Amino acid sequence: MKWTKNGEDLSTEDTVTVLLDESADIIAVFEEDPGWQNPVMNFIGEYGCGRARALVECFGADEALITIEWGSSAWELARWVILGRLDTDTLTVDYYGCTKTIVVYGDDGEIESEETEYGDGTGTIVFDRDELGFTWHEDQSEYGTDMVFEWSPAED
Repeated sequence: MKWTKNGEDLSTEDTVTVLLDESADIIAVFEEDPGWQNPVMNFIGEYGCGRARALVECFGADEALITIEWGSSAWELARWVILGRLDTDTLTVDYYGCTKTIVVYGDDGEIESEETEYGDGTGTIVFDRDELGFTWHEDQSEYGTDMVFEWSPAED
């Protein structure tokens, strides 16, 4: 919106040049855009695909955090933690640096062990606005080969 110098309005131009011949507090004052939202907001929630579950969260301007868990038994599951940016034109998250962890539970239901299988996973998630779901393709995994997740609405 404007620049201030020592609490006084200095300029409303986008860029200012200031000669600092003495100590001064120069502050850029921004106006929040009330219409702005992270486009991932359109997809946050829980999704399912057979024994696999996914949670889609968002933060920042366009970042998605997607956690996928696939239960191989009552005592073990694989967990992928995926971080990427949503391309709003294609509704695609191309990601790298995904972490896959194997989580083992004891008879008491508590986590017994967590072992990272890899931390450099790559792949793609493509959201489908019409079907309220997404397709997941994980390059390193036999589980995440074009799995189609459907949105799970919250229950009362």
